[in-house]
Amino acid sequence: MKWKTQKRWERPGDPDSWRREYDLYRSGFGELFSETLSWPKCYAAKDNGEEIQLRMADVDGVSGRQLSIDQLEQAAMELGRFQGRLMTKSDDLQRIRCLGATDFMQREFVQWHSQTHSYEYLVSDTCRLPSNIKRMLTDLDVHRDTVFRDLGKLPVVPCHRDFWIENIFWTDGKVILIDWDTAGWGYIGEDMASLVVDEIRPDQIGPYYRRIVQEYMLAESVDAKQEKEDTLQRIYELHGRMT
Repeated sequence: MKWKTQKRWERPGDPDSWRREYDLYRSGFGELFSETLSWPKCYAAKDNGEEIQLRMADVDGVSGRQLSIDQLEQAAMELGRFQGRLMTKSDDLQRIRCLGATDFMQREFVQWHSQTHSYEYLVSDTCRLPSNIKRMLTDLDVHRDTVFRDLGKLPVVPCHRDFWIENIFWTDGKVILIDWDTAGWGYIGEDMASLVVDEIRPDQIGPYYRRIVQEYMLAESVDAKQEKEDTLQRIYELHGRMT
């Protein structure tokens, strides 16, 4: 076991994120997980005013670049099933008030885009990104209002929002997710964007996208199955617009 300490700090647009894991553990959010998808067990939680402390179980297993595409597919599938179940448990979620707002993704885009984005570099020979990725980035600027409007039509579910390889552990056929400080309400498919893009070689984004999104499913009810089919179609359409 280990103590995880997080001091007070303010993430732009999400001032309570520094203490969100503490609040989620105390809210009973963990009761919504399944045998095959969970988070680290928390044995004690302290709120010291300017910092929170969590006494948590160590997590063993495969993580980061050691994860195979098959294991990432399972992680995507398990998260999709989890979100699908929660779509049918709205009453259970009403008592959980510490989840972040749905505008997280758009706020992050606005905050970081102007600081890191340079057309001059993207269109230069120095930039070695594949041409379709360059086009996706430049087209996003042109169509940003349409893209965010279309995303707003997708179903809203609780998202992890930092769903990338370093926060995913695969052990004994089960998936454990760590670092829930940015968790909140978001649109179906948000977490898949993190998983596919972060830390995956540009030339592998296409194959990873096709395999991982196929496994990202909502399959806990008839309604959820139909929602899955509609959602995947919209995600493919959004992806196709920018490739």
